[in-house]
Amino acid sequence: MGKLDFILKQAYYMSGATITEVTSENEIRTIYGYKDADNTIVPVGTNRIEEIVNAYHGSKPEVMNYDSAVYYLIFRGPKDSKYIIGPLLFVMVSFKDMVRYRRDNGIKDVKYKIPVYEFGRATALVSIIHMELTGEMLPDNWIWDEYLSDVKVEANELEKYELENVFQERSRVAYEEEMQFLNGIEQGKLPSGEMSLSPENVDMLSKVGIFTKDNDGLKQAEITFVSGIVLATRAAIRGGVPPFEMYTMSDIFLQKMTSAQNLMDMIRIYIEACNRIVQAVNEAKSRKTSDLVETCKKYIERHRNGKIVIADLARELGKSQSYLARRFHEETGITLQQYALDQRLEAGANMLKFSDERIGDIAEYLGFSSQSHFSNLFMKKYGQSPAEYRRQNKIIDFKE
Repeated sequence: MGKLDFILKQAYYMSGATITEVTSENEIRTIYGYKDADNTIVPVGTNRIEEIVNAYHGSKPEVMNYDSAVYYLIFRGPKDSKYIIGPLLFVMVSFKDMVRYRRDNGIKDVKYKIPVYEFGRATALVSIIHMELTGEMLPDNWIWDEYLSDVKVEANELEKYELENVFQERSRVAYEEEMQFLNGIEQGKLPSGEMSLSPENVDMLSKVGIFTKDNDGLKQAEITFVSGIVLATRAAIRGGVPPFEMYTMSDIFLQKMTSAQNLMDMIRIYIEACNRIVQAVNEAKSRKTSDLVETCKKYIERHRNGKIVIADLARELGKSQSYLARRFHEETGITLQQYALDQRLEAGANMLKFSDERIGDIAEYLGFSSQSHFSNLFMKKYGQSPAEYRRQNKIIDFKE
């Protein structure tokens, strides 16, 4: 194996992303990447390759960004070959978005998940590759100089904004009141008990900076409410709610918020979010199980989009399968296998309510062997088929 092949192979191991070579004769070759059931490397991002290569004219690595969350890295190799790492995701995305990104990036295999790779690590990775291939050490701030240096907040903009705030008498968040509100969520309680859409609660929200009475338009209102849900989510995690559970709930309310078409809908969604978040904190505090069992639950929640192997869980925790199974059953009253199945079916129920994905795709995503297998187990748990459950429980987006 030559030096370049070794570097590219390690880059694949680090990022999990497909690595494609485009020769000086424009021949496209997938070098490393995801393998299908026949152990054959599956080309991905094929509909982007030509566009990426045509847009790349420099000698240094570049970043190509698509669809706000998807990016590719491209750099030049020997004999004027170009090497492309990607697609990659900046952040975790929903199942629905993953399906769309697969389609938009020419990926037909429904089992393929575009890897998430931290942007800073990605740029460091190509910096090392560039140095190994060319001997040139890129400065630490090369990515800033190339892509971000035009994004600035000028001093005169700050002055203007401050003057406008003073002139319009805009109220701003009182730190102590905001902390009191968030500490309440962390403890599982709100200032007035369960929140409702009342003048008192709207006034309370305005005092902690979550809602303002300023006429800034719908987009400004959306920004303030979204920031409030994010802050409340962090407070709930500090209060003991498992991160996976809290982020899932938060994502649902944030999606609702972006679909709202008027201010009253936004207020209702925010109040509903506060009540559900506080309820989750109280449920977490009332759990009487040990740290070992809670760790098992968190592991299952993280892996519930596929078949959960109890042996892998036991190995990760350094316990025997029999001991783990016995402790879990003693403390919860159900087996580990049943809990794992319930979590997958619950995830399926949520996807039926909150997404438009086909039932077969949901079954495949959650690791069931077939749609009929998923439907039979779903019927046993919920007493109705997935299609019937969706018809009765589908959440309609807020629209005028």
